[in-house]
Amino acid sequence: MGKRFGDEIKNLSFYDKVVTISQDEYFIFNSFLGDKVINIPPSFPENFGNENTEKKYDLIFVGSDNPFNIASVNWFTEKVLPFLPKEIKICIIGRICKHVPNHESIEKVFFADDLESYYHASKIAICPMLKGTGIKIKVVEALSFGLPVVGTEKAVDGFLDKKNNGCMVSDDEKVFADIIKNLLNNSSDYEKQKQEATEFFKNNFSEEKSIKLWKKTLNF
Repeated sequence: MGKRFGDEIKNLSFYDKVVTISQDEYFIFNSFLGDKVINIPPSFPENFGNENTEKKYDLIFVGSDNPFNIASVNWFTEKVLPFLPKEIKICIIGRICKHVPNHESIEKVFFADDLESYYHASKIAICPMLKGTGIKIKVVEALSFGLPVVGTEKAVDGFLDKKNNGCMVSDDEKVFADIIKNLLNNSSDYEKQKQEATEFFKNNFSEEKSIKLWKKTLNF
């Protein structure tokens, strides 16, 4: 697989434990290094509740201005947004806002002291990533609020279960938009995805689960 990868495997072989956060990475490194590799997914506190909070936004996207996020938000605004109703309300937060065009449907928040209020005020999180590897922390964070996620196939990289995880994915811009519109217009489908997101988070990314895995790994 190349000299650089071989050097990485050699260096990692000197350690007692190797911790990955992505199930995909675990499978790769485990095949070379065996049982010393342990997967401990990223964790967040459970942020469920506040169901009665007014939903100011239909969609929320949080990101820095790295090249992957720039390509993603460009694809969404150029390819997906034209298929969405004009009255849709979208909140985009972070340095990525520098690369977001002005649009009547988009509210740009360049910096937020606390994301909690924005997540609670949103119905759906989006992750239109086209490139990049590994687990998407923004997806796990959204799931911690029980938000359904609409994303591309890259959105579920690193998940143990590619289905039944609170995420609905498509790399086709029209299908991506259709998924959003259905969740916004069909309350039963929305609640089903919301419940799925909550359960998947609890079973895979809760702080309690993470602490148990770390204690086992460190022999506490």
